[in-house]
Amino acid sequence: MTRMRSMALLFAAAVLSVAMIACSDDEAGGDGDTSPTATSPVATAPAGSTTPGSATPGPDSPVSSDDPTPSGTHEPRPADDFDRVEVPAPIESAEVLFLESFPVQHHLHIVSGLPSGCAQFVGAEVERDGTTFTVTVTNSVPAPDQEVACTAIYGYQESNVDLGNDLEAGTEYTVNVNDMTLTFVAE
Repeated sequence: MTRMRSMALLFAAAVLSVAMIACSDDEAGGDGDTSPTATSPVATAPAGSTTPGSATPGPDSPVSSDDPTPSGTHEPRPADDFDRVEVPAPIESAEVLFLESFPVQHHLHIVSGLPSGCAQFVGAEVERDGTTFTVTVTNSVPAPDQEVACTAIYGYQESNVDLGNDLEAGTEYTVNVNDMTLTFVAE
């Protein structure tokens, strides 16, 4: 029984192989040449279209890549060819870190957002007034009057800001990071 099954499978494989060879010869023109042949499409002007040199081409007429851009339309500028402005970066998170050193160093770990593919992180500036720190995190983006195509990919920027090592242990400090406020007790 097993031998009969093996013979049937072998016969089916042979028939399938012959069929595949026969089909490939038909597709190649039947002359035994199995290399693909390339054909170039030929453009024809539909009835009612105008001929080259006429004032207005028909809706189905081919368009040359040498045609000028119609007036009134604007193409996006390359990423390095536009005016930029600095704006506050969206703050995703902020956390005060205490570095194990003597004296203890206090750092602010910030995760800020990059709202599009055109946004670039500029930096973070720190100002201190007594027990209050004001940290301004900025991004650079295309100016509002610029027509720039930007990818809609939201990115993140991590940065560490030094708050200093001269903070008084046990004192509560306030940190304002753009639109976020947090407090910590210095160690």
